[in-house]
Amino acid sequence: MSDSAPSLALATGRRPELDGLRVLLIAGVFLHHVAMPFGGDPWYVGNADTSRVLDDVMVYFEQMRLPMLFFVSGAVSWILLLRTPRWTFARKRLMRLLIPFAFAVLVVVPPQTYVESLPINVSYLEAYPHLFDEWRTHHLWFIEYLAWFVVLSLPMTWLLQRPAVAAWSDRWLTRPSGLLLLGGIGVLARVAGEWAEMDQTMFYFCFYIAGMVLVSRPNVWRSVGAHVRTFGWALAIVSMVFYAYYFPDLSAYASEGVRWTLWWLLGAVLAGTALLASLGVAQHVLTRRRAWIESLNEMVYPFYILHQTVIVIAAYWVVQWSAGVVPKLLGLLAISLVVTVALCVGLIRPFRVMRFLFGAGGGRKRARVDEARVVV
Repeated sequence: MSDSAPSLALATGRRPELDGLRVLLIAGVFLHHVAMPFGGDPWYVGNADTSRVLDDVMVYFEQMRLPMLFFVSGAVSWILLLRTPRWTFARKRLMRLLIPFAFAVLVVVPPQTYVESLPINVSYLEAYPHLFDEWRTHHLWFIEYLAWFVVLSLPMTWLLQRPAVAAWSDRWLTRPSGLLLLGGIGVLARVAGEWAEMDQTMFYFCFYIAGMVLVSRPNVWRSVGAHVRTFGWALAIVSMVFYAYYFPDLSAYASEGVRWTLWWLLGAVLAGTALLASLGVAQHVLTRRRAWIESLNEMVYPFYILHQTVIVIAAYWVVQWSAGVVPKLLGLLAISLVVTVALCVGLIRPFRVMRFLFGAGGGRKRARVDEARVVV
């Protein structure tokens, strides 16, 4: 299949499946943070009682939601790059990332640090100057990573447009085996990054670049949807292997270093197969541009910036209720969702300055709205 004009449109136009996936992934991040006080892991606010079942579910989705979000960010970056000169793209993209980031670090993040320090005997205004003693960006680290990835990926834009690279990708990455083997690079990056004490930086960057690679080649992009059943079965098998390794205590059979290496490997494989399966389903289900999805995408960046602070503040009061885990969890979910949406709709969306500070664009015109949607 040759790259005709319709294929070029696929590479340069907006993809409804990306818009839908972005909304679902941000919703997943929101739900994960709502569940954090009740999962048992240390967090800003913790409930006295926790749920092991909830923790067992959360650990599964932890492996995939952020890698997939970086993939979507890379894909939409490529789409925008084809419309804009490289350095113009980089300048605008970095401004759209870093101005809201700086504002949020000064205004949105400090309440999380304050709540984490409670009980203290000073008011928020008195404590505010000391909340920056340690530079902590909390959940906004994702924006930091995106800013770096924008810069580091610029050379890739030249490479991906080379005829030899295009021919190679069309030959190998249109096969399910080729796409699954491509995920091996991400597996190696995850293990190598953990060994080098770089955490998951290299791993996330691989997903960002993978988004650019797949969306840059229309034939490759379509092949994911064409082989969705294969990727679905692969995800089911990997999921069973993941939990088969997760539940038993294997300390008597392997050293701690070996067990951690296997854990990183399985998490990376799970993330890659989940991405391919989800993208394949999205290409069959999320095929039409829908006004409500586009409206949600317009405010997805402000929602991401605000949501964790709202959750942390609300959780400080919710965990004090005389109730079980489930009522508290549902109460925190409802309160956090209503407040975050209300802030986006009532405080940010109507005002040009607030839209600018939260990265939602400076106006209501379609071109600006489209540009705003490709931030995260």
